Amino acid sequence: MHAVMSNATGARIKCRGSWGFMLFYVSGYCGLVSMLDSGSTSEELLLGSDAKGRVLLRIRVQPRASRTAVVGIIQGVLRLRLRAPPVDGRANAELLKFVGRKVLGLAPSALSIVRGSSSRHKVIGIVGRSEEEVRSAVAKHL
Repeated sequence: MHAVMSNATGARIKCRGSWGFMLFYVSGYCGLVSMLDSGSTSEELLLGSDAKGRVLLRIRVQPRASRTAVVGIIQGVLRLRLRAPPVDGRANAELLKFVGRKVLGLAPSALSIVRGSSSRHKVIGIVGRSEEEVRSAVAKHL
């Protein structure tokens, strides 16, 4: 994401960033600003579907967090914190259990990891819910 803004004094600020942060340059000064304060967590969740009829949900996880929770939606991706460590598939199991039971109200067996089983960036497939039902269930946990 790129932007050129002006501050209160009229100085032009060049901004560049992604994943919820912007790096800005002002007259030789460089800084990092969180875009979460500007309301970027209220973005719309980007969903898809595949040939098997599953709803596809993009997720970014942070394993070994202090507690399991929904962080928000950033750039159309659902961000989650997971308490489990990424060892022997424990974080993936907790991900499916948390999203299935707590967020969507489904059995964890109705969800599967389609892509990214060993990455923080994952795509999960959901059987038994429409895109609108997934959106409204996620919105209740934000």
